[in-house]
Amino acid sequence: MKSKQVISLSIAFAFLALSLTGILLYIKQKTHEIEITHTVFGLCFIGFAIFHILNNWSSIRGYSYEKLKSAWSKEIKIVGIAFVVLLVGGATGLLEPVAELGRIFAPSRPRMEDLNFNKISTNGTLDQGSTGDTKNPFYNQHETPSSHISCDQSGS
Repeated sequence: MKSKQVISLSIAFAFLALSLTGILLYIKQKTHEIEITHTVFGLCFIGFAIFHILNNWSSIRGYSYEKLKSAWSKEIKIVGIAFVVLLVGGATGLLEPVAELGRIFAPSRPRMEDLNFNKISTNGTLDQGSTGDTKNPFYNQHETPSSHISCDQSGS
């Protein structure tokens, strides 16, 4: 098997994995495993793309040189402008609504604004920052945190 075939197939499979994990991330199905998989296949894709370019450099250079002189000048300008517009739009946050459109598929989760830091005691009552939880039947105001620690240092 030729190395060009291996590299081309590797790029194809990495692209498939990136596409699937990218869609999952877009619809906000974020799990640590999906993020890791996306990152690893992204790095593989970049590595295999570099090998692909190195293996085909003479063909790419010869093909591009002829096209740059003639018909591709218009296409290169269009693609270049689109690339710059998308890059600037993404970097400045103008494209955030497009990125956040995937939320319509996401399961409903509490938003950060809806979270609070009140402590709920074991009997279900709300403690809003008092120093002693007198509503908790297990609370002993005379206990110290060190009284819960038992340490046998006798060596037996």
